[in-house]
Amino acid sequence: MVQQKYLLGFLLLVASSCATFKKVQIIQDAVSKSDTTKRQFVAEIKKVDSLAIVKNILSKIAIAKLDFKTMNARIKVEYESAKNADSYIANVSMIKDSQIYITIRGAMGVIGIKAFIKKDSVVLLYPLNKIKSFERRPISYLQEVVKIPFTFSTLQDLILGNPIFMDSTNILSYKSNNNQFQVSLMGRLFKNLVILNNDNSKVLHLKLDDV
Repeated sequence: MVQQKYLLGFLLLVASSCATFKKVQIIQDAVSKSDTTKRQFVAEIKKVDSLAIVKNILSKIAIAKLDFKTMNARIKVEYESAKNADSYIANVSMIKDSQIYITIRGAMGVIGIKAFIKKDSVVLLYPLNKIKSFERRPISYLQEVVKIPFTFSTLQDLILGNPIFMDSTNILSYKSNNNQFQVSLMGRLFKNLVILNNDNSKVLHLKLDDV
């Protein structure tokens, strides 16, 4: 369905830019060659020390997460496929831990699709479709669309720009320079390359890669 590509484009945009997510290179490419000694040192860290470092980092990231009660945003989306390209506007409203409301407007401000997302369901409205104007799906529909294991909480954090899938327990590497701390963590679903300020209180950049 044509209108569904708008929702797909919005979700892909969020997944690729709102939280600064991009496909990460192999970790050896992310760390400069001059850090060989540091990588060797990290490999020799005792497991208990690594776990302590991870717990400290994750606790500080959790403290620094953005919080809200309600949120409204207007996002310009550019969608491109093998067949065509398009651009449109997405208006997003959220009530914390309750619902996400997305309205997507195409050319001339015409509404192409509305999405009401709750913890257990997704309701899609197609104002321009005379045959099928309403569709209800389980929340797992979002996973089918973007091929990422979204939950309501995950999508909520993603729109806000908070880190997601931070279930990492193993350190692959880390380094500190230029007032930044960079650490690569191996999680159950993704590798996380996290760049924080030196006191680990603010996430500056976050990249994900498939495990």
